Amino acid sequence: MNLFDKSGEIRVTAFKDQCDKFHRLIDDGNVYFITNGCIKPANKQYSQLKNDYEMTFTGETMVQLCDEDDNGGIPEIKFDLIPISQVSNMENKEAVDTIGICKEVGELQTFTSRTTNKELKKRELTLVDMSNAAVTLTLWGDEAVNFDGHVQPVILVKGSHVNEFNGEKSLNMSWGSILKINPDIPEAHRLRVWFDNGGADNIVSVWRGGASFSSELITLKDAYLRNLGSGDRLNYFQCIAIVQNVIQPNSFYKACPQMYCNKKVVDEGDGQYRCEPCGTVSPNFKYFLRVKIKISDYTSDREVICFGKIAEQLLRHTTDEVVEASENDPDRALKIFTDPNYTSYIFKLSCKKIVYEGNVMNTLTAQSMTPFNCKEYNKYLIKEINRMQNIAAS
Repeated sequence: MNLFDKSGEIRVTAFKDQCDKFHRLIDDGNVYFITNGCIKPANKQYSQLKNDYEMTFTGETMVQLCDEDDNGGIPEIKFDLIPISQVSNMENKEAVDTIGICKEVGELQTFTSRTTNKELKKRELTLVDMSNAAVTLTLWGDEAVNFDGHVQPVILVKGSHVNEFNGEKSLNMSWGSILKINPDIPEAHRLRVWFDNGGADNIVSVWRGGASFSSELITLKDAYLRNLGSGDRLNYFQCIAIVQNVIQPNSFYKACPQMYCNKKVVDEGDGQYRCEPCGTVSPNFKYFLRVKIKISDYTSDREVICFGKIAEQLLRHTTDEVVEASENDPDRALKIFTDPNYTSYIFKLSCKKIVYEGNVMNTLTAQSMTPFNCKEYNKYLIKEINRMQNIAAS
């Protein structure tokens, strides 16, 4: 189990007779006086807590329920929250604290474990937040059975673990993880206002950091023939393509100054700017890049939207530099927007169906882009040829 107080957290283990003894005594959410626990260096293989030590309960350990009158109330659990968009930068099995809106709830799944032969139950949730990202969170056991997310609550998790499969990262509730529904904290209230005002309209899923040859590569025509992005859910694919053209007009806009929002603000005309998704009014704003490009491969061409950091990577300039050149130096701006032409990348793209002015459109958004490396591509082709030969020979 994990214990928390106002100073931090610590992992606690018990063995043999102590397991039965303390399992009957300790309930989640209660406060206890603990004496004579044994402190030792933490085994980081089993603990992701930010503590170099852990505690073991022994036969000498005493645990006594603490009344609120004795301690002034239950100590607040500390959360080291990260935006969902940063999950893609976390290592596999790393512990994560995050908060998001439960946008979608999967069906309860029941299956038998191959290793223990026991029946297991799980449910997958899709969490979204103001970093414009989505991630799957898996609940297990009673937590999965009893969860009701149809009202799309705010979900806060502590100690969930990153799981990477086929290039996509998700979060997994495990031993010691904590889940809170609609917590009464400022972050939760901001998320509620943001979501209820349409803030989750342009959400993308969390992928591994950069595109590579380790995932399936398809052509732009393949993506079309597979009807990717034609349903109600986002689809993703990787392709090798060349930048044909970068569209310069309307490549940036005034955005909400709050971290991870990036939604377009409305000029109130009195020096104030209103962000409808956040429900805030401020004299400040920031510029945010939204660059359209046309890419092509040997099968087809498509228009792709690049936001924020990916647009900066494409243009090889910061947002401030792009805005400054666009407003004050047309020749430099033209060079910034034409330099990327005829450059090849491995694109990781999301595709989504939207309805605009009564017309159904399929839009592509760049999730990442990695400069194309011929030598690495040759290695990939050789590996694929060998794989196909082995299949043919078997």
